[in-house]
Amino acid sequence: MLFGLIRLVVVAGVVGVLHKNGIRFAYSIGFILAFSVTAAASVCLGQNYAQSLIPSVQDGIGISNPIAYWIIGESLWTQEQFRLFFERSMLLLLCLLTAIPFVIYMEARQIRKSEPVK
Repeated sequence: MLFGLIRLVVVAGVVGVLHKNGIRFAYSIGFILAFSVTAAASVCLGQNYAQSLIPSVQDGIGISNPIAYWIIGESLWTQEQFRLFFERSMLLLLCLLTAIPFVIYMEARQIRKSEPVK
């Protein structure tokens, strides 16, 4: 939960700075940044879930990397919970991936409208 909030604040801050400085496609860059961070988190959560399926790797069940720990936290470590976090992360990743072309299209359209006609 904390990881998601920090990710949102950082991406919004980057978009705000880019937009304030007049960088074109600031929102698209923000979506691509969010996609990149979410992809890294998804890899960590997937690795954590896969490792929890192999009983000989650890005594019991545990978190296998710090990113997964930041996302999952301390409560109720189960294989089902690890799978649920991984699936939700992949769903968010898919949503961001499908939104990026739409955001790029909308920003390009807005830029074309705001440019003076020659």
